[in-house]
Amino acid sequence: MPTSDLQIIDDLIARIKKLQPSTKALRIKFIKRIEKSGKLPEIKSMGYWRNYVAALQMQVARRCGPLYRAARDGDAEAAARIKRMVNALRVVAFEPPPPSERKKREGRVKSLTKLREGWQESVYQELSEKWKPVFAVMALTGCRPAELNGLDIRPTDQEGVLTFRIEGRKVTEKAGQAWRELTIDVRGASYGKSIIEAVGVGVGKRVLEVEESAQAVTKAVTRAAQRAKLIRLDQTLPSYACRNAVASAMKADGRSLTEVAGALGHSTDECQKFYGRKSAGHKGGGGKILEVKTARPVRETTHAIGYRASPTRGHSITR
Repeated sequence: MPTSDLQIIDDLIARIKKLQPSTKALRIKFIKRIEKSGKLPEIKSMGYWRNYVAALQMQVARRCGPLYRAARDGDAEAAARIKRMVNALRVVAFEPPPPSERKKREGRVKSLTKLREGWQESVYQELSEKWKPVFAVMALTGCRPAELNGLDIRPTDQEGVLTFRIEGRKVTEKAGQAWRELTIDVRGASYGKSIIEAVGVGVGKRVLEVEESAQAVTKAVTRAAQRAKLIRLDQTLPSYACRNAVASAMKADGRSLTEVAGALGHSTDECQKFYGRKSAGHKGGGGKILEVKTARPVRETTHAIGYRASPTRGHSITR
């Protein structure tokens, strides 16, 4: 048996062991859905293809695990079975959908187009007490669901103004923001007022504790949106709708690209173009971002947008 096949299985087994339980559960669910359909899936997007490959990798690792030692010790039958599975995986892994057959990726901005003005208030009212603070913070800051746990909320000297310190996710040596601070006037929304009451005035800070997964957050928000009749029962309201809404409000308010990018936790102003529209600013939700501070300056790449943003002042992006 080629050593490379054993190396592939060894590598896959090691990688599967490092997966989070929630990731493993999603991949198992993906495979079961395919098995239930009784036919191979029709792959028309790169995202679906990547998920399909990742799920197959886990399945191959699990099935080859018991055979691995026997094949390494010279068992020809075990080696042949491993080889067949590795070859099948190679076929899928090296055959992404042709560009001509791929569905065009739509930006996340479209998640707001069918939501009416004031949708955040409607969702908030339908949530349980457990989820209300979680959604209120997302609606005001546009933070990612994975950034909720450990988020600091502090009062300021200004009435109705709070500072939110967010520990960033999707951070590498060159991308993302390790942390960002948003100073927000939250009085424009009822859920903002509830956050003020929870934090208090001049009493230090409150740390948000969220143990649930990002998927659980999305499910709770979706069910609330369904009860509020904002979406159909077969639809999902992504948590990123809050990011779109915050970006839309900032763009409608005339904020620079670097300010919008910094508020979203980006290290360049390139990715913000996928979030929010100026024309949807009236769906922003009521909070008003006054100042943005980031761990590092936001780099300008405005050639992709077509106009130049106002420069940032150091790491603090203040209007």
